[in-house]
Amino acid sequence: LRQPGACTVLVVGAARREETLSLAGSFQILEDLLPALKWTVVMVGPGLTGDATIPQTGGVVVKHIRGHLHDERVQRQLIEDAPDCTVLFNSGIGCSFDHIVQPWRPSLPLLLKFQPVLLTSWSEEEAHSEQGVLSGYLGKTICSTNIWTNPFACMDDCDSLSQPGVHPNAALWWLVSALDDPCSRWEPGAHDNVEHQNGNARAHGTM
Repeated sequence: LRQPGACTVLVVGAARREETLSLAGSFQILEDLLPALKWTVVMVGPGLTGDATIPQTGGVVVKHIRGHLHDERVQRQLIEDAPDCTVLFNSGIGCSFDHIVQPWRPSLPLLLKFQPVLLTSWSEEEAHSEQGVLSGYLGKTICSTNIWTNPFACMDDCDSLSQPGVHPNAALWWLVSALDDPCSRWEPGAHDNVEHQNGNARAHGTM
């Protein structure tokens, strides 16, 4: 952690789903899990309604920044709120639709600054595609080759944009620049293969 007793999590590509959760106070669960830490969740995404600070119960604060990670004003804000780790939920970086991938391209090199990065994906197949895309952009950065079943994924967590049988956050993997893959410390039960799904024909959030 950059500061003892405090953890800042950057969520890139945040959109309607994440905004709704923060307005409902759902990120209070962070304090429930680790009450010794003061939590700040910084959400960045053009799909957010606007800039806002959303206090949760207790020691959790969620900040919304409407824009792309590569925007100059977003970068200035992240100097003040320097993240300890980054999360990308169902980014679409690995999908086959250029209109989804294109908005991410200017921001991908900046992910190097904000490691470790946890990515969730709609399927194992798409997670493999994400690894290929990010390896190409980030060069020598080590992309973990392990892809994991997400034991916390909720199969009922589908919004109206999702196609039947396609579930968000089904797979996860880490982007790290060290040989130690954080997921290698998981219990063997988390190693189950994710069922391949045709996740290309559905909407993604973009950065």
